Amino acid sequence: VLVAAVSSMDVKPEFVLVGSYTDAKGHCFSPSVPHDIGITIFRRKHDEGASHDFGELVPHARVKVGPGPDCVPTSPSYMCTNRSGDRLYVVSEVDGPNDAPHHLVVAYKLDVHRGTVERINDRDTGGAVACYVELSPDERLLAVANYMGGSLTVFQVNEDGSLSSRIALCQHEGASGANPERQEGPHAHMSTFDEAGRHILVPDLGKDCVRSYTVSEASEGRFEVTPVGSDAEMLPGSGPRHTVFHPSGRRAYVLNELLSTITTCDYDPLTGILEPHTGAPILTLPDPSTKVGVGGVSFCAAIRMAPDGRFLYASNRGHDSIAVFSVGAEDGA
Repeated sequence: VLVAAVSSMDVKPEFVLVGSYTDAKGHCFSPSVPHDIGITIFRRKHDEGASHDFGELVPHARVKVGPGPDCVPTSPSYMCTNRSGDRLYVVSEVDGPNDAPHHLVVAYKLDVHRGTVERINDRDTGGAVACYVELSPDERLLAVANYMGGSLTVFQVNEDGSLSSRIALCQHEGASGANPERQEGPHAHMSTFDEAGRHILVPDLGKDCVRSYTVSEASEGRFEVTPVGSDAEMLPGSGPRHTVFHPSGRRAYVLNELLSTITTCDYDPLTGILEPHTGAPILTLPDPSTKVGVGGVSFCAAIRMAPDGRFLYASNRGHDSIAVFSVGAEDGA
């Protein structure tokens, strides 16, 4: 479900961690589910003499699901690592009441060379179906989006990589309702920090908006998370899923899952305010007649920006493709 890349300090070799659903879900039709392999670690095998090729991914290790310290929780669908690649943070994407004890984010020591994890500690996310996790740029905070819970949870990260008790649980309310099957309530789908780590942006698929939060250090070692005054509203039925920033830090792109579109926005890094452009969003599908929205057959999943800001990539599930867009050097359009 998620791919996370890890490099050793000398760059080579590189490893790719792939998380997966391990129990049956309504939107997961893989014949291999259920199974007990939570994370598969692949090693990148470079082709000799082909310096510009990605190379081949070969299986390196598998981490099973289970209660042990060397195992991962059920359906570890999303994860992230620290920059040094020796800490791993994993969410367990399971449903149930928001106050159920199995909604977890887990911190691990990670040894990709040996292909092992060692649990440090875990924390309750406070919301069902945790679907996204991200470290702040300074690696002092960890943000989790709870999809069915419709909420943002923030934890402080200790020096040893363990997680403190949560410092914020921000509950979203209301719903767009434009797509009755998917937008019956709030569905936070991502929790991403801006470049300075001063704000967290949370696309909410159920509310057709992106909500911004300000992160401030109220006193030494104590943080506060508060919502910015207004949400960035998407077109009804859009279903915003993910957001990515342009390297300039002044522009962001919102991927809308349900309508398979990208909304270009201006971003103010001082205030955290996201302002959608007034023009029509960009369709990620080559054929405009492809059915999207209610009864749709294709849905967007992920969006990435090239490091130099020249290209934007979006994936289409159903159409099974990746859309590539060139980005203007001057204005990021």
